[in-house]
Amino acid sequence: MLGYPAEEEAAALLIKIDPSVITGYLEDASGFTQGYAERLVIPETESEVAEYLKQASRKKESITIVGGRTGVSAGCIAQGGTLLSMERLDTLNKIELTGEGGWVTLGPAVRLETLISAASQAGLLYGPDPTEKTGTLGGNASTNASGGRSFKYGATREHVLALTAVLSTGEILRLERGRSRTSQDLLKFPLSSGRTLECQRPLLPSLEVTKNAAGYFSVPDMDPIDLLIGMDGTLAVITSLKLKLLRAPAGRFTLAVFFPDMPSAVDCAAIIRNQTKDSAFQTGPASLEFMDQQALDLLRPEFPNIPDISRAVLLMEQEYSPGKQDEALAQWSEFLDQRGVSENMIWYAETEPDVRRLQEFRHALPEAVNRLVRQRNFPKVGTDMAVPEKAFPEMLNIYRRGLESLGLQYLIFGHIGECHLHVNILPRQASEFQAAKDLYLQFAREAVARGGTVSAEHGIGKIKHAFMEIMVGEPGLREMARVKRIFDPAGILNRGNIFPEKYLD
Repeated sequence: MLGYPAEEEAAALLIKIDPSVITGYLEDASGFTQGYAERLVIPETESEVAEYLKQASRKKESITIVGGRTGVSAGCIAQGGTLLSMERLDTLNKIELTGEGGWVTLGPAVRLETLISAASQAGLLYGPDPTEKTGTLGGNASTNASGGRSFKYGATREHVLALTAVLSTGEILRLERGRSRTSQDLLKFPLSSGRTLECQRPLLPSLEVTKNAAGYFSVPDMDPIDLLIGMDGTLAVITSLKLKLLRAPAGRFTLAVFFPDMPSAVDCAAIIRNQTKDSAFQTGPASLEFMDQQALDLLRPEFPNIPDISRAVLLMEQEYSPGKQDEALAQWSEFLDQRGVSENMIWYAETEPDVRRLQEFRHALPEAVNRLVRQRNFPKVGTDMAVPEKAFPEMLNIYRRGLESLGLQYLIFGHIGECHLHVNILPRQASEFQAAKDLYLQFAREAVARGGTVSAEHGIGKIKHAFMEIMVGEPGLREMARVKRIFDPAGILNRGNIFPEKYLD
């Protein structure tokens, strides 16, 4: 023990040392089971966070930040030291309306589903809409979370207007987008102590992808706030966010468009991507997703009305403005008719039961995969890479050739609108599991060679260091460690996230 009081002796700050309580905080959706911690600290205010971090820095006490525990990269699982749970910082303030929509300030522990509900009641929406609705907004910002509608609205970063964070020194940092922009790649961060923290932006390989959740954000002339978004808790503890909200559409409908072969679906998705960039094309979907034949075959027992000849499907969500529903439907009908898609290959949903059924269809795939994994008692190997649009057809061929040459069972699905597909490899024996892991590394090298990212949405956390090294090399890992030491000189925050701890020694 480091001299901290037991829970009953702590006057203001809630501290728990009961192992049975702590164990419940040592899990997320990654399946990582090697977590442990000496204590759990649950602050209620920003000042409590600041004071505890100041003490922890003096003691060199490792701090792991805990949010909704919905991540899949073990980023919130401690490897010793203290768990800092943000669960009591859950204030959702009044939504403020503007001409274009609105904004809201909230605590990091507010759940995404809570924000979605509040925004809906105000006639607004939160654009990114990550899939896991029980995730927290602080966790979303720390990992730059994205979702299906990111095709239209982008990831979390584009919707963070301001944030407050506490450094491990106990100093408070308040940033507002556009207010502290600097030039020549020198980022400046004014702190509550009166000093200004200066940091040269991370010098990392440039990417050409629209979606990335691997490593620190870095582009020329970047806004300083963007360094804190996607940093996976390694630089500071987010204690408040100001998020942009948008006017909700008058309505939306969903389409599932089936194709007799994969190339037809991939070509159609490319046309949709290109036409969506054209302001004259009014029917740009909010989401554009894909499933291959293997995915459909896995779902057929549960959804027997999948067309027999279908070998791939595109799933699209279309929003429309008041009085424009018929026009949007007509445009899609004409678009698909021009590509030879017959009506019996299209599922259309607008009523609540139909929309819910299509949502069940989309979400049934990961559930079906998990059932198969449990039956075989071998974990799946799932990729998370995205590549530039020009490299996407080639990358898809690389996936299929590699998988089929080894005779591995697999399925491919995901966010084709952002050229970001998940390959799920389903091993049947130990040798296939090892072959799948080796192939994943090979895929990562191919993606990086084409300007892609090794993680488009799930992040690196503690379990994908090898992929991060493929993407940025040892110089890039050392460069991120340099930035971390500037923000976190004691090196205590979320150690082991994004890059190995050895780079901090």
